[in-house]
Amino acid sequence: MAEVVITDSAKTDIKNSISYIKDILCNQKAASNLSDEIIEEILLLKDNPRSGPYVKDSFLANLGFRFLLIKNYKVYYLINGDEGKEIIQIVRFLHSRMDYETILKNEINTQ
Repeated sequence: MAEVVITDSAKTDIKNSISYIKDILCNQKAASNLSDEIIEEILLLKDNPRSGPYVKDSFLANLGFRFLLIKNYKVYYLINGDEGKEIIQIVRFLHSRMDYETILKNEINTQ
């Protein structure tokens, strides 16, 4: 089973997304459902880190970026370490309409 590490950026993304649904859209049930689904998908990812496809952007795919779709959001992640001892680094949690290429490339440049 892989270890999962969630970056500060991804934690902020998740918090902001759930807060937006709960506070701005006034939909506590949808916010709770999204939170539950995020946890469920991350737990599934621990057992099968390579389940998410590579991103379409060739530069980012060559760096190893993969994604999972959760409702209208995508979890962008990297797999580090050897098979059986993988570390899944969740880099960002973004709405599927956001410009993930620019956001992830900026994330790389700031590290």
